[in-house]
Amino acid sequence: CASAGKTDDAGLYAMIWWLADPAHSTVILTSTTGKMIRRRIWPVIQRLYHGFCTDSHKYGTPKYDFPGDLIDSEMTLRAKFNDTRRDSKSAIFAKAVKDGNTSKAAADIQGMHNRRVLLIIDEATDTPPAIFEVTTNLIAGTSEFQCLVIGNPASRLDQHGRFSEPRLGWNKVSIDDEEWETVIQLDGKPGLCQRFDGEKCPNVISPRSETKFLLSVPQLE
Repeated sequence: CASAGKTDDAGLYAMIWWLADPAHSTVILTSTTGKMIRRRIWPVIQRLYHGFCTDSHKYGTPKYDFPGDLIDSEMTLRAKFNDTRRDSKSAIFAKAVKDGNTSKAAADIQGMHNRRVLLIIDEATDTPPAIFEVTTNLIAGTSEFQCLVIGNPASRLDQHGRFSEPRLGWNKVSIDDEEWETVIQLDGKPGLCQRFDGEKCPNVISPRSETKFLLSVPQLE
């Protein structure tokens, strides 16, 4: 459902995953347009970065040194190294994939090789197929590759629907299912589809303890 916190949680996951090994990790965050990225997933990265820096400086002397530099104008969080190196690959990047030249956006993403690569496709139902096709190239030579596809379902036949297809077929899942294995993905293993049911949102189950930004009872009605 909409307003389930999918994008916010994806941003948090991206930051933690990258921090596990920033010197050898690339995270690519995509959304349809630059405006939507700045409204949706990039603010999560900004908030986490600035929150860390604020907490670290609370008592005068920084408690920790964040292992990256935020370059907001480029929507990039780049790894810092102890020497003078500047690695343009080891970073968190946010990319618009529907603005202007889709082929150029796909080529830019395709060239981001590293030991670890995480690709997060937000608004997947409106993302051009060319962006999904670059995953074949991205996975080559990695020791760890993950792809997280997020969207509010529109069709079983679009890219988001194809990623969500149950391993045993659509007739094997029902409206009551919230999680299932998908068809075999690029790594030769099934993926995992998680469905968030609006009628089971915490705000709907316990309306008195409303959680900000999640679906509410009036919205559901």
